[in-house]
Amino acid sequence: MALAVDVTQLEFTTEMATACRHAGRNDLCPHGSERKVKQCPCPVLRSTTQQAVPWEIEKTVGEDMAVFMLAQRFSDTLPKAWGEFTDGDTWPGSVQTLFTTKDQLTVARYVDWFLRGYPMERYRDQTPAELFAAERSDRIGPAGRRAAAAYSQSVPALLRVEEYTKDELLRVHDLLNDRDFDVMLTPDIEMPAEMANGWLLWSFVYTLDGKARVSPAGVAVPAAGETEMTDATRALVGATPDTATLRNAFPALIRRGVEITKALEKADTAQWTHAVYTAADPDAAIETLRADADLAPYAGKEVLPRAATAFAWAVPESDAHADGERFVAVAAGRVVLAASSAALLTESRAAMETKLGDAATFVIESDEPTVVLLRRSWQPKATDATAE
Repeated sequence: MALAVDVTQLEFTTEMATACRHAGRNDLCPHGSERKVKQCPCPVLRSTTQQAVPWEIEKTVGEDMAVFMLAQRFSDTLPKAWGEFTDGDTWPGSVQTLFTTKDQLTVARYVDWFLRGYPMERYRDQTPAELFAAERSDRIGPAGRRAAAAYSQSVPALLRVEEYTKDELLRVHDLLNDRDFDVMLTPDIEMPAEMANGWLLWSFVYTLDGKARVSPAGVAVPAAGETEMTDATRALVGATPDTATLRNAFPALIRRGVEITKALEKADTAQWTHAVYTAADPDAAIETLRADADLAPYAGKEVLPRAATAFAWAVPESDAHADGERFVAVAAGRVVLAASSAALLTESRAAMETKLGDAATFVIESDEPTVVLLRRSWQPKATDATAE
């Protein structure tokens, strides 16, 4: 039996290093160790001092994975994954249609979860990222292999922001594992402009070059939603969740985080509510309103269709809702009384109906956007059911 060459005694040259990096994993090592490249311990392949993976390499690996996802082999897996991610939404037919017809942030989150966290039965429950890291290792070089391996080990985490400075520092506390660490702010991360200490991040986390990264496709929840988001997370994953549990819970908690964030945004803004009336003669209704001393041309925050004739209706300072706003608009055969709160609308309706008299008939109350109500061309049916 031939003795293997002691690779530590070889004098490595630039040419040898190049040959080594271009050799296939199952080829014999060009250095003469008589081992396959994948088994060779030579320092060119197994350097004891690793250089940091450049961001460009990390970005390219992520893009290559996204392209890898489009392979025909995944065509029957993607629709099932989409249904699970959206809790029942119908697959649009193709990835191209998905990208052109669905909300882009939703699609980005889906792609992120599919690549990092979706186990594929036919591939021994490997995720696409794990499959990519195994199958493409020969083509992406040492730095690419390290980036792919780190990416494939991503695990969702619920992080509370402890300290944040835009483009400089993000220090977080992992609420599920009770640990603090800094997150590297990579160029693809765009945090909400208003993000501050106390906000929560539900996102995939992975480590590369000893530094934690988070996926840019997670969800950020304002500090006011911490209790609700934390409770929802623990209810789904338990006290000591494993990787599979966290990955499976990712879609549902993305949806919950988005719901909480929208609810908080809604609570911070005036909630316009409306009383909708039909007008047999809209011009007569407009003249009636124009002649009323309480009404004036409206120039408020609401963006109304050009076809609408709108009147501001001031709220008396003595009123309990003096900080509110209300107006009346006429368009498409309807008169719409809009108020910035349900209580103000209730107080305003009786006076409004007195002003209109027989010029309009009440149909229904609605919290739809004013512009939607006014742009409709159909006439609402004044039935007993809708009036109730």
